Amino acid sequence: MKKTVYRLAILVVFSLTSLLSAAATNWVGGVGDWSDSANWNNGEPTSNDYALISNNGVVNVSSDAESGYMMVGIGTDGTVNVTGATLSVDKGIMFGVTKNATVTISNGAVLNNLSTAGGNDGGTELAHEFGSSASVTVDGAGSKWINNGHLTVGYKGYSTLTITNGAMVSNGLCSIAANGVSSAVVVSGAGSLWENKSNLWVGGTWASGGSLTITDGALVSVAGELGIDYQENGNGFINMTSGGMLAIKGNADDSITQFLNELVSPGRGTDAINYWNGSDWADITEATMGVDYTLEYIDAGNLAGFTKLTVANVPEPASIALFSIGLVSFFRKRK
Repeated sequence: MKKTVYRLAILVVFSLTSLLSAAATNWVGGVGDWSDSANWNNGEPTSNDYALISNNGVVNVSSDAESGYMMVGIGTDGTVNVTGATLSVDKGIMFGVTKNATVTISNGAVLNNLSTAGGNDGGTELAHEFGSSASVTVDGAGSKWINNGHLTVGYKGYSTLTITNGAMVSNGLCSIAANGVSSAVVVSGAGSLWENKSNLWVGGTWASGGSLTITDGALVSVAGELGIDYQENGNGFINMTSGGMLAIKGNADDSITQFLNELVSPGRGTDAINYWNGSDWADITEATMGVDYTLEYIDAGNLAGFTKLTVANVPEPASIALFSIGLVSFFRKRK
């Protein structure tokens, strides 16, 4: 089994290296700083190089750095902590190639994927293969993860993306749980923002389940289509609570029915949005406008041309942890 994993990892690296014509430098430093060239077998990466992080290494980025393509979790696990610095990746990102990747962006740090492509051509992909996983946390005011191309949260493996305490993530097209097991995004806290500049798909084209939780005054905006539960099998949904906000492109503030009709083209998903009613998750269509939620068309500022859905500030029970909102309820059926 180990040989199979390593052969797969080598194949992935070889095919991508050939595609991008880049040199590779592997992390060999255990726990250490990115900027120490001794922690890499071919020196600190440049904008033309692969940065390959595995061997259970823990890479701390505390000063500005760069790479061509960044891959974490190849054959063995890898961890990256970006703290108070900017890490610029020129050609694309894979977190969780064949094994597990843990990535934290905090204390005003910025991770910037400059590539405008998608998939293996240079976007950002979490959990590339079955059996891999990726966990990315972006935390704190000023902390940003900027993806100029596509973002896939869970390609074939399990992934979580957590945006908290005023942090921001932006991307082009995004899919949560594209082709594999369940994956989740949680956006929490006043000032926290997830900006989708194109389509967002919550729950992929297979039977995989995808969830998005928006809570505690956080905002998610979608400039393209918003597709929920693509296969319409009950495995994809959005949960909103405690002042969470969802903004979609278009003027749809007359009713929740009008808002939901703006989400996606017929035959490409459902309108599975739930809110916390004080005792349980309920379909947003069962809520009362002006009491449980508000709708507002915005004609100025960054959200000009969007309609914003805001749910009432009804906190969930303290016993429900943040991730239980997004993950445990995968198997709850909509009413």
